[in-house]
Amino acid sequence: MKKLNVQDNKETDKLYTTSIDALKSLYRNKIKPLEALTRFGEFHSPSLSDSDIDAKPMVLLIGQYSTGKTSFIQYLLERDFPGLTIGPEPTTDRFNAVMYGPDDRIIPGNTVCVQEDKPFKALARYGTAFMNKFQCSHCNSPILEKLSFIDTPGVLSGEKQRIGRSYDFPAIVSWFAERSDMILLLFDAHKLDISDEFKLAIESLKGHDDKIKIVLNKADKISAQQLLRVYGSLLWSLGRVIPTPEVMRVYLGSFWNQTPLQNPETEKLLHDEMVDLIKELLLLPKNAAVRKVNDLVKRARAAKVHAIILGHLKNEMPAVFGKESKQAELIKNLDQEFTKIERMYNLPAGDFPNVDKYRQILKVHDFSKFPKLNPKMIESIDEVLAYDFPELLNRFPVDGSHKPTQYELNPFAIDELDPSERWKLFESIDKPKYMQIFHSLEPQDGKITGAAAKPTLLTSGLPNDLLGRIWKLSDIDRDGRLDQDEFCLIMHLIQVKLQGYEIPDQLPTSLIPFTKRGGYLETEESNKGKKKSKSSSSSSSMSSTTTSTRTSHSGVEKKHRKPSLSTILRGSKDKESKTQPLSNSGEFMNIFFTVFFSLSLFETQLVDKMGKPNGIRTARKLRNHRRTQRWNDKTYKKAHFGTALKANPFGGASHASGIVIQRLGIEAKQPNSAIRKCVRVQLKKNGKKITAFVPNDGCLNYIQENDKVLVAGFGRSGHAVGDIPGCRFKIVKVSSVALIAIYRGLKDKPNV
Repeated sequence: MKKLNVQDNKETDKLYTTSIDALKSLYRNKIKPLEALTRFGEFHSPSLSDSDIDAKPMVLLIGQYSTGKTSFIQYLLERDFPGLTIGPEPTTDRFNAVMYGPDDRIIPGNTVCVQEDKPFKALARYGTAFMNKFQCSHCNSPILEKLSFIDTPGVLSGEKQRIGRSYDFPAIVSWFAERSDMILLLFDAHKLDISDEFKLAIESLKGHDDKIKIVLNKADKISAQQLLRVYGSLLWSLGRVIPTPEVMRVYLGSFWNQTPLQNPETEKLLHDEMVDLIKELLLLPKNAAVRKVNDLVKRARAAKVHAIILGHLKNEMPAVFGKESKQAELIKNLDQEFTKIERMYNLPAGDFPNVDKYRQILKVHDFSKFPKLNPKMIESIDEVLAYDFPELLNRFPVDGSHKPTQYELNPFAIDELDPSERWKLFESIDKPKYMQIFHSLEPQDGKITGAAAKPTLLTSGLPNDLLGRIWKLSDIDRDGRLDQDEFCLIMHLIQVKLQGYEIPDQLPTSLIPFTKRGGYLETEESNKGKKKSKSSSSSSSMSSTTTSTRTSHSGVEKKHRKPSLSTILRGSKDKESKTQPLSNSGEFMNIFFTVFFSLSLFETQLVDKMGKPNGIRTARKLRNHRRTQRWNDKTYKKAHFGTALKANPFGGASHASGIVIQRLGIEAKQPNSAIRKCVRVQLKKNGKKITAFVPNDGCLNYIQENDKVLVAGFGRSGHAVGDIPGCRFKIVKVSSVALIAIYRGLKDKPNV
């Protein structure tokens, strides 16, 4: 049982690393935005950070005092670790995270929760009382390079001990259980009682039944007959606490370093059971990525259901009146609302949260402030669950039989690929999929501008600086526009980044589209022999070509005249031009494109200097010029698009009726120093909310909330009038009676 066999597989570890990077990118770009919008952390668990996903597999140990939790960790480490205390009395009084470190030391809980490389930042929400009962022990042990252990304080019996804790023990256990890869419930073979606090801790593990393993420790000190009785009693006790129809695996053993197994009668049985448990532990690192995907799938499904619930509750709320009573009714009948949502959206009942817990959280929230249901985000979550997660699972092995290729480890490691496969990489880009997007952007002259492509690129969720780098790599001809091949390339690079890979500083040759390679594919042998001389020769040929092009137009130096096309194709020496022969078609294409772009630049500069066309037969040109330039006129654009009416809350009308929802005061502009009496009105016709001025001192006394008012515009051309900033409307009638008449006493305000 000694000397645990912790083997390294560098290639598989590297593949797991890239898979975890892809998982972080997937969560950050598609799942986390929905959690932030719907405040998922207030109802469930806080949002995950990169360190949470990067964390090594964690094993959580729970049990009553003196069941051997700390001795179990010591047995696996085969040495003592900082903060170790073992005894028959309750010794461990705090949560202890045993992790790998080059030096043995203890880090206090308040320090651990602010470290970026530790997955414990979210524990700060439980306050200083818990931080004082939490620590991290660094220990240099081989198994800690693959696993981390969470040692919990022993659960005591009695109500006094439970009340005496200064933190919520079941909530802390639930937090660690969600982030653990395995949960070990340890029982002492000599005492199988389950206290009330231990029962609450076990109940807090609901939803993580697949992670729970039962360990019956110290089983070598009883006979085989007694072991059979203890085993049956343990299963009976667990059946009353864990309401699950599945049978949980129970491991027998005696995990401590002092003496060998004491009972020869059960020695072989206990030995085999202990070996099985250790094998399960050693398999955790290999299956860690799969478990993280599994946890994120559960989290994504919970976030989707949570967003739909909040959107449904918001839609059930009235617009103006009776909000509090309706909210209380919805909370009371929350189970019925869950059933209604389940039928409306065809959701599985198992994805819904606990009704009682959800009802308690909803009591402190205002339903009217909940976000509306965003269909695009829900579609994004469905796409993640249906396509992204299955594709990610196919990238790393489960049984370890698959050996990853260099391209799987890094799609830009071109130099490590087989030469025959290098030129096939561009063919692997999903061009038909990207061509549909390209044509939907309505390219001009076969290309799209950056402004046209920007909305499509921003949907990826990548930061602007990174998208700028990808644009520069994809815009091979540096014209500020993308043709169909360049657009397919930029979409491919974005997908590669979303999968967790890093974007190179220089685009690999194998990803350059065929139309941009000059029509010449060099072999591996020529690449090796001409790698150093290629750049110098190409630059010199391009510079000489540019020089010869300029001199041929000017007619000054005939000895540098550009060679003829037939001379280039034959590769023979042009005696008249005295230039060197071109050894391959690649140099010819360099010359050709240099001359072509030079002529294009000359033509562009010539047109720019000409300005507007003039003379006879230019009517069509002038008409097109006029049609293009008139869009720079703001007045024309407003009249054509109708934005003036869209921006007007009245929709072009002179008056509009509405309901007063708030009385407020607006500070006047400088140099005046006053508070202008205004009201906030919600219009009936479109539901828009506007601020309207109440003229004359004392008129505000005749306007109360929920009064029906008539609003008119005032000010020049829709602008604010006087010293009231941003106020373009005024109140003219209250309850169908003129406000000025009520103010002067000519009429009374109706009692409605």
